[in-house]
Amino acid sequence: VSLSVASLRAYGLSEGVLDDMSRVRAGGLTFAPEAGTQRMRDVINKNVTEAQLLETAERVFSRGFDKMKLYFICGLPTETEEDVLGIIEVGKNALAIGKRVGKRPKVTVSVSVHVPKPHTPFQWCAMDDPEQIEHKQRLLRDEARRVKGMVLRLHDRTASTLEGILARGDRRLANVIERAFLRGARFDSWDDQLRIDVWQEAFEHFGVRTDPYLGTLAVGARLPWDHF
Repeated sequence: VSLSVASLRAYGLSEGVLDDMSRVRAGGLTFAPEAGTQRMRDVINKNVTEAQLLETAERVFSRGFDKMKLYFICGLPTETEEDVLGIIEVGKNALAIGKRVGKRPKVTVSVSVHVPKPHTPFQWCAMDDPEQIEHKQRLLRDEARRVKGMVLRLHDRTASTLEGILARGDRRLANVIERAFLRGARFDSWDDQLRIDVWQEAFEHFGVRTDPYLGTLAVGARLPWDHF
């Protein structure tokens, strides 16, 4: 019997459930701290402390699991470099616990890019521009190289920027989407399938500027998803 589970809360997974899971074949577990510092977790209302995260790591590795994946987001509003580097720190601390109580643990730190989404508190916030994303991802890579046994996975910043445009887009993007589709855009969330050149050509063809979709929106602005 093999068991696979989706992303789990970093706290509240009972020891009984972990005991049951450890009796079947399960390669590892995924948890979502989402931010690397307590300040940033408070900003996004993620009700979990690092102590709870590390307690979860000890519960997981002490039961024979050898893999643990931690999911984070970078580019959140008010984020600082300290918050970014905290992502690697959390992964490093979880790995240290695994080495203490386990055999040959592996911690994967997966970091996506924050995309402001409709109907969320951050829908008015600007998205990090590609240069800011690149800088933060470079910080993560440089710091991760110092941690043996930890794997860092970063989401493609180009795909994230396109996602940000489409997430807050309006009817002006309808023709762009159709043209990109007709010219071969498929399965764009897969890095090896993304045809950013097709999308760029479609934006240029219809004279659609993308910057306004990624910048700060006025709180009183009429949003594309507002209907009265």
